[in-house]
Amino acid sequence: MSYQCEFCSKFFMSKSSLNSHKLKAKYCLEIQKNIGAISEIKGSELCIHCSKEFLRKDQRQTHELSCNQIEINEYRKTIQTRDDTIAQLMNELKISNDKLDLISKDLKISNDKLCNTLTDLKVANNNVEIYKKISDEKDTLIVKLSTEKSVVNNTNCNNTSSSSSSSNRQNNIIMGHLDLSSEKIKLAVESYSLEHYNRASAGLADWCIDNLLTDNDNNLQYICSDKNRRCFQFKTESGDIVSDPNADKLKSAIKPMLSDRLRIHKKINFSKIGDESDDEDSTKSDLCIQIHNENKTMGVEFEKELVKKTYSKK
Repeated sequence: MSYQCEFCSKFFMSKSSLNSHKLKAKYCLEIQKNIGAISEIKGSELCIHCSKEFLRKDQRQTHELSCNQIEINEYRKTIQTRDDTIAQLMNELKISNDKLDLISKDLKISNDKLCNTLTDLKVANNNVEIYKKISDEKDTLIVKLSTEKSVVNNTNCNNTSSSSSSSNRQNNIIMGHLDLSSEKIKLAVESYSLEHYNRASAGLADWCIDNLLTDNDNNLQYICSDKNRRCFQFKTESGDIVSDPNADKLKSAIKPMLSDRLRIHKKINFSKIGDESDDEDSTKSDLCIQIHNENKTMGVEFEKELVKKTYSKK
């Protein structure tokens, strides 16, 4: 049995072949379009690249091998990849710029703080200079007042202190405990005058006797127990009698407290040499150095002066 196409009169062995013919045969489709059976010819095979229609599969496959849309799609993919990369780079650049802005702000804040610190340091330095100037003026005033006070004290007290002290020395009795505290010595240093300083060991011994080694009633609290060995004795607050060979304990107590005053008096003496400016400058300078060293070392000469003022036969 055969089947005939009603459009082109071609015969087919099966109905399925006939139906396939009417859908795919181009010349038959042209006849169908001409007689108005169909409005347009549509292929059932579409290109995967450009979607072009084909009536047969083999035509569509042949076309796909050389379809221009392949390259176009590849270009589009490449362009899209580049656009995505550029967008990512732009985003990273924006993030970096934001970080730089934050760093710039932090640097500005740090710079402002540094400027403020430098200003504070400048103010502090000015305050130090002012304090130093005031301190120098204070030292000068203290020296002046101490010198004036010493002259008055020596004039008023020499007669009474000598008579009372000599009485106690003759008895060789320690009347009370000796106070060698830093507070007592610091107070006594205010009375150490330039006159004491220039008399060297004798002046230093007199200052010790008048301001440290006697009580308010001019009773001697520090005596020489052995003049040949220059050994001394004093009583502690607990009542114990303490031996002081070579006045070492006394010297150890007063040396550190008296050092600043010694430097001040030395400076005054040398300034006087500078003011006079005569031919004897070298000799006077040597004398100033000798006086200062004798006061500073508190050596044998000082011990001998103490022996003279604190020793008497029993």
